[in-house]
Amino acid sequence: MKHRSFLILASIVLFGQLANAQSYAFGLKGGLLAGMQQWEGQNRSLMFKSHGVIFIESADEGQTYGVFAEAGFHQRGSARRNVRFTGPSGNLFDAPTQEFIFNNVSLTLGAKDKKLLNAETFFYYGLGVRGEYTVSTNLQEFRETFEDIYGANILVGGYPIPEFVRKWNYGITVQGGLEWHMSEFVASVFEVRVSPDFSAQYLQPPIANAYDPITGNTRSFNEQKAVNISIELTIGLRFLRKIIYID
Repeated sequence: MKHRSFLILASIVLFGQLANAQSYAFGLKGGLLAGMQQWEGQNRSLMFKSHGVIFIESADEGQTYGVFAEAGFHQRGSARRNVRFTGPSGNLFDAPTQEFIFNNVSLTLGAKDKKLLNAETFFYYGLGVRGEYTVSTNLQEFRETFEDIYGANILVGGYPIPEFVRKWNYGITVQGGLEWHMSEFVASVFEVRVSPDFSAQYLQPPIANAYDPITGNTRSFNEQKAVNISIELTIGLRFLRKIIYID
């Protein structure tokens, strides 16, 4: 609740600054996302998905420093690869790559600075605070798959359960990139973003006597806590809205 209140307060301050800006820029960005999650006692691999962002930022002439706001959609999560299972009859089979997807919408508020590289190109970097809400996941698919294989209502340890997904999360986004001006009012953007969360996307209490599909036996699982970290490669377009006051 505290982080949501902070985002609301920061939004009021930031949009107040944007309203007082002489000029502003807006645009859209998107691209590839590499998602990571650390799970207790379990190996997780990178998950490669996508993201998209719309943004607005101050762009006063003669100033390199500015503030920005972004609204985005990001597919957070992780993957399991090269996993072998024991079936009900004791036979072994290799599972396809399994992706644990969390479809999140975000609001990021922050500040950025840029440095002129040549007449047309700027290098910029920025830092923002970010809040996210999980719209949907694909976790129910795993439950249904295992119920079809092993029987209804079986609890399969080592796999996330939809009931323990934490819908609200928060973190920061660090960004850096190049801004190439194709004209006075239009620029293309190439950006690298790193977005670590400070809160847990998934938090599950310890589970006893859960089925382990890898060994075919039951075992106890420790508390599971998964925190998102994402690296994003982004391209986009930036449009300048120039405001000129005439006496």
